[in-house]
Amino acid sequence: MSLLGDMLGFFGRLFPRNAEAEISKRAETRNEDLDWPDSVVDLLKALGRPSDITYRRKLAAELGRPAYDGTAEQNIWLHGEIMKKIRSREW
Repeated sequence: MSLLGDMLGFFGRLFPRNAEAEISKRAETRNEDLDWPDSVVDLLKALGRPSDITYRRKLAAELGRPAYDGTAEQNIWLHGEIMKKIRSREW
């Protein structure tokens, strides 16, 4: 299974109409103030996944960007790609 498929498996077949609300609920259960709408690190934490550079590199490669170093621009791109997949239900 792909990292993305594994990461988003919690949505299952009954994908919520408002994925953002589901992510927000999950973020609220953590003992951290997560800015998941803007931060890929916080988004991954809200999804219950590792947020370290190694995991993000693997995820970025899976999403079509093998040269990922964790720059601000790359993190914005990765966050956007994850959210696109969530919204399109493609994983």
